[in-house]
Amino acid sequence: MNVSTFVDDIQRTYPEVTDANVLLDLNIVHEELCKLYRIKVGEEVLSSFVAETRKYNMPSNVAQVYSADFYTSSDSYFPLEPTTVQTLDNYTRGWRSFPSGTPTQYFIDGFVSSGTVPQIGFYPTPDTTTSSSYPQCRMDVAYFEELVQSGAGAGQSSIMPPNVPDYDAWKYGTYKRIAERLNDFGRLQYWAQAEKYARSTLNDVLAMAEDVTPQGVFFNNLTGARRI
Repeated sequence: MNVSTFVDDIQRTYPEVTDANVLLDLNIVHEELCKLYRIKVGEEVLSSFVAETRKYNMPSNVAQVYSADFYTSSDSYFPLEPTTVQTLDNYTRGWRSFPSGTPTQYFIDGFVSSGTVPQIGFYPTPDTTTSSSYPQCRMDVAYFEELVQSGAGAGQSSIMPPNVPDYDAWKYGTYKRIAERLNDFGRLQYWAQAEKYARSTLNDVLAMAEDVTPQGVFFNNLTGARRI
């Protein structure tokens, strides 16, 4: 299904909502689903470190990082423990001024929805400068492509995700957000229940798909671990 058809379907129920506002609500729902259910996944490799530099930019369409491994050579690596800035502030006081070394933990700062370039940060701060060599950090990530009606550019798509059985989770999630904004309380509860059921169905289907593992926990730099 192309995005324009999806927008038209939403406007049959809410004709007063503009294309721009439908797309706004749709993309908020879409990003969350990309994080939770790994709609599009891949691997990112950070192979250039600068000694005493804590954070590094990632591609702007990275929606979530699920795991990170620190490679000291092609066949030697160890998993980094996920953390958050808030956790470090609370339990590792003064961590920003600790001596640099080999990282043991990583945290994420910024994502598409916050309007910032996503970054991965390390603790301790790396003490080695490299360029396209080792050490490396390899990350399992979920990607987010902004949904647009036409003229898709880099990091955008005019087609709804192709690897899902239906778009009910997107549809009812968008309906729910519109109903909240319009104070449409008469239908809000129905949309919320329909979205919950659609997400449960999506989770069951994707759990059986190759290379897709639905996530119940994701990490956010501001809130720490949040269970959905």
